[in-house]
Amino acid sequence: MRTDNNKKEPIYMQIIRYYEDLIISNEVEEEHQLPSTNRAAELFGVNPATVLKAMDMLIRKNIIYKKRGLGMFVKSGACWQLTQERRSDFYENYIAVMLKEAELIGYSTKDIIDLLNTSDSLKKIK
Repeated sequence: MRTDNNKKEPIYMQIIRYYEDLIISNEVEEEHQLPSTNRAAELFGVNPATVLKAMDMLIRKNIIYKKRGLGMFVKSGACWQLTQERRSDFYENYIAVMLKEAELIGYSTKDIIDLLNTSDSLKKIK
C-alpha cells in the first residue's frame, strides 16, 4: 500500500484508515500481530516516525496494543468498536447531510426510499 501525498488527509491518518479497514474486513484478525514499524514504513514508503504516530493513535483509540518485545497486536473487540464508529460517522457525514439536502429540495422520505430501491438510481451511483 502506498500513501497519497496529494490527498488533503495527513499520511498518518491514511495509515490509520488502512489498518482500520484491514481490521473491519477481518483481513487482520483480532489478537493477531501487525507488521513491525520498520516493515510498515517500507510498505507505505514513509518514515518510521509516521507509522509510529499512526500506531500511537490506534493505541489511544484502544484498537491495538503493544506486547513488549513482540510488537503491535489487534485488540479483542476492535472490529466491533471500529464498525460502531464507522456507522456513526456514516450517518453523520452522509445520511444526515443527504436528508437535510433532500428536505431542502422537496424530497419526502418515501421519495428517497424509492430512489434507493430503483435499479436506475443505483446504476447512477455505481
